[in-house]
Amino acid sequence: MNTKLYDTKTEFLQKWSVEKLKTMTIEEYTNLNKTSFCYWVEAITTDLGSIWGGSAYKFGIYKRQGTKPDNRTAYLTDNEYSWVKKYGESRILAFENVRSLIISVAQNAIDNNLKAIDDIDLGDAYKWKIAFLYGDFNIIPIYKYEALVNSAVYLGYSGKDKSYSALNDFIISQKEDKEFFEFYRELWNAYSNPDDAVEVLQTEDNDDEELNQILFGPPGTGKTFHTINEAIKIADPEFYKLYANDRDKLKERFKLLLINPKEENNGQIAFTTFHQSFSYEDFVEGIKPVKPEEDDKYLKYEVQEGIFKKVCRLAKDSLNSKEIQSQNPISMSMDEFTKAQFYKMSLGNTQLEEDIEIYEFCIKNNCITIGFGDQIDFTGKDERQINELGREEKLSDDAIRSLNYFKNYLKVGNYVLISNGNYYVRAIGKVTGDYEYKESPFEINPTYNHFRSVEWLMVNQEIPIKDLYYSLLTQKTIYKLKREQIKPEFFVKEGTVSDDLKLPKNPKNFVLIADEINRGNVSSIFGELITLIEKDKRAGKDEELSVILPYSKEEFKVPHNVFIIGTMNTADRSIEALDTALRRRFSFKEMPPKPELISAVGELKDFDGIIGDVDVVRVLETINKRIEKLIDKDHKIGHSYFLNVKNLNDLRVAFRDKVIPLLEEYFFGDYGKIGLVLGNSFIRKTNNEEIDFASFENYDDSIVSDLKERAVYEMKQPSEWNFSSIYS
Repeated sequence: MNTKLYDTKTEFLQKWSVEKLKTMTIEEYTNLNKTSFCYWVEAITTDLGSIWGGSAYKFGIYKRQGTKPDNRTAYLTDNEYSWVKKYGESRILAFENVRSLIISVAQNAIDNNLKAIDDIDLGDAYKWKIAFLYGDFNIIPIYKYEALVNSAVYLGYSGKDKSYSALNDFIISQKEDKEFFEFYRELWNAYSNPDDAVEVLQTEDNDDEELNQILFGPPGTGKTFHTINEAIKIADPEFYKLYANDRDKLKERFKLLLINPKEENNGQIAFTTFHQSFSYEDFVEGIKPVKPEEDDKYLKYEVQEGIFKKVCRLAKDSLNSKEIQSQNPISMSMDEFTKAQFYKMSLGNTQLEEDIEIYEFCIKNNCITIGFGDQIDFTGKDERQINELGREEKLSDDAIRSLNYFKNYLKVGNYVLISNGNYYVRAIGKVTGDYEYKESPFEINPTYNHFRSVEWLMVNQEIPIKDLYYSLLTQKTIYKLKREQIKPEFFVKEGTVSDDLKLPKNPKNFVLIADEINRGNVSSIFGELITLIEKDKRAGKDEELSVILPYSKEEFKVPHNVFIIGTMNTADRSIEALDTALRRRFSFKEMPPKPELISAVGELKDFDGIIGDVDVVRVLETINKRIEKLIDKDHKIGHSYFLNVKNLNDLRVAFRDKVIPLLEEYFFGDYGKIGLVLGNSFIRKTNNEEIDFASFENYDDSIVSDLKERAVYEMKQPSEWNFSSIYS
């Protein structure tokens, strides 16, 4: 029995009795000194069920830490306190009403009148946490509604009344003689594992989904395996509904939705593994060397985005794409699209401030221009003549090629996509005029003498290239886009383009999988972004926050359609536990061993998990019970090591290569303790022959004598192992 949990509840009641509530001041209710009623309910009693997350408005009224104005109509502030407007026009009135509601919750919990609590106008998680603290264990400390429903269904609930009170009444009635917090833990485990929990609520709103979650458990319990299911469930929920039980199709879809560094077209899922050398520069952004070009005389560096920043960029693009597409004036027929030619073109260097005027001039004057050619007029020159003249004037091959594309290859009626870096298009135009040589209008850029007139169809946009093209753009000033790489759905009238893959439509959800998340220095890897990943701190949310990134100096926010899934091996003693700052920003889903899966889905499913006279399910169950007694539940053996076992030889190999090495690590090579887990059939005591230690006068003779008598154990040969003896 966990006495600490009972003690925490007792301490709370001693500090905040109902009589104390009646005289509680606003300063006692909410302050910045970590002594308030609110702090007790949310932080000090966290082990009695968490209500972390969301904004401080869940308390009804709270003392402010900053002075940022809040102009939302549902809330009021006097700059010292902020409160929900419905509770009163002044802080005194609001506090008195909130205090009255809290007293009502507490008294009804004491009287076991749970139905009355349903109707009390306080946030659900907050009021039911208060109800648990004052009740006589008549409420289960599960405050998330989805978890409460799943817990009830797990226990067999089929009633129509899905209120908090009805669900709590049913759940408590099923406790029987189980210790209260052991029963509570069992329910959380059931909710945390999709094989046990029943999904009874469906929502399209990310506010009701876990944005940040960590799957944790001993080795071999399927944590990484389950990340595929979780990722597909988030990124492509419609596909998951159809093929939730078809592993091959889920894996195929997972591969399709993985973000490709070169082709970002379908990617919604990124996968990375944390390790000791993984850094902020890999995760967010860093200064990295650029692959040298032929003419480079020195090494160049650039700010490159890390995997998390990239996922956030793609997620933001997906949100923006919906609006861009709705405003897209381009509407071709499929026949028109088939005949159209598309070119990529740059209007100046987007990284240089002095080149901004080039783009702005072209947009304002309905034209395009390039700066090659050393102010030479190429009017009337065909491809051969430009090649000859270019070589005479010692122009570079790139300059000659670009001039030919601009003057001779690009035709009236062709389309030009104006790039913004390699990832975006900022304007789309249709060529309306032939080549013209003019005096450069740019004082700083005098070589921009070559012009073509265009009709601009879209300007000043940030269209993700993946919405138009299957590959990234390159740094070349101008080139023709490949026909097969262009996405017709951006240009063609709706309904005329087939979608064989039936991929999710914008806005889409994006997933970052961080395998072995506790192997890296998480605080260093996330840096200042640890706050931004909270649900209410995401872009567009009530408590939205942003930071200025250290290298690029860009403002950065985390979109609300980015999900993080981490995995954590609880048995790895080479790493430190996650710090509190990270823990409270993630929900944790335990992945315990499930021996029953050996007979349900493993290779032995047709034999009920039995090989001859060996019940493999009972073998694993027995081993894990003994390990939990000798160490703890975090060091159990996972079921995945046994899923591919078909015969006795496979079982021996699994023990030799997987199970026994883990036990050796767990028990630091102490074969005596391993013997307590596996028994006489696996471990034997060696002959206690007389051993002469080296002569060493300064060592205690009594200790030497004890060491000579110490038993030494060894592993038997695999051919001697009797697996059924483990449990019989």
